[in-house]
Amino acid sequence: MSNVNVSLLIFLAIGGTGLFFIIAGFLILLFEKSKKKNCTAIAEGIVVKYSFSNNTPAPIVEYEVEGIKYRKKRYFRGVVRKTKQLSFKDLDQQNNSVYIDEKDVIHINSGVIMNLRKAAERMYPMGSALTVFYNPKKPKQAYVEKIPSKSSLLGIIYVWAGLGNIVLSIIISMLVR
Repeated sequence: MSNVNVSLLIFLAIGGTGLFFIIAGFLILLFEKSKKKNCTAIAEGIVVKYSFSNNTPAPIVEYEVEGIKYRKKRYFRGVVRKTKQLSFKDLDQQNNSVYIDEKDVIHINSGVIMNLRKAAERMYPMGSALTVFYNPKKPKQAYVEKIPSKSSLLGIIYVWAGLGNIVLSIIISMLVR
């Protein structure tokens, strides 16, 4: 096989993967933009339980639209964790704090020991009301507490990863020649 054919195969394989990532990223961004635009109705939701996926406390809210109950988890734009060294304060968990900043990023400052359930209960007490923004045509499509103002990080990462793959495929195919 000649260097030109190998170069072309490398370009198509890596560049094709890059193109796939770019298309997937744009589809994610378009879906999120459409969802944000369509979530125009408002309902009051009640905190019914908590989710602790990725060690991040988030409320799950139940809301009702036209007699049908739905549940939606509160998502955050990002998570920042800081773990402090073991201290005597860890014994009573006085140095643990969880808060959400203006960019909708949840910050978890903790010692070696932390009770995420208590943190969730402090932020979102069981039975408390939270606003739910939902799509009147598809009530299952919803946002809890706020509609994100920024684009989906996943979509942006896919687009940049795709562009990186295409650039990488160009560089490798040029080096192989």
